[in-house]
Amino acid sequence: MATKAAAYRAGFNDCVRDVMAYVSAYNVTDVSRINNLSDHLHLSLFDISRLNPKEGTASAARTAKHVL
Repeated sequence: MATKAAAYRAGFNDCVRDVMAYVSAYNVTDVSRINNLSDHLHLSLFDISRLNPKEGTASAARTAKHVL
């Protein structure tokens, strides 16, 4: 199970990078929308990480914030 969770997080982080690159490429200037999107993605990963406490919730949450 740990391997599946780690693979999911890695895929999620890749997706977050792609989303943020897309937003950046189109010069989105509405900072509140960017912040809302960033917060949503961060909280989504945090919620998923809570389901697997043995996987290191704190490190997963830091990873999401670092990606964004």
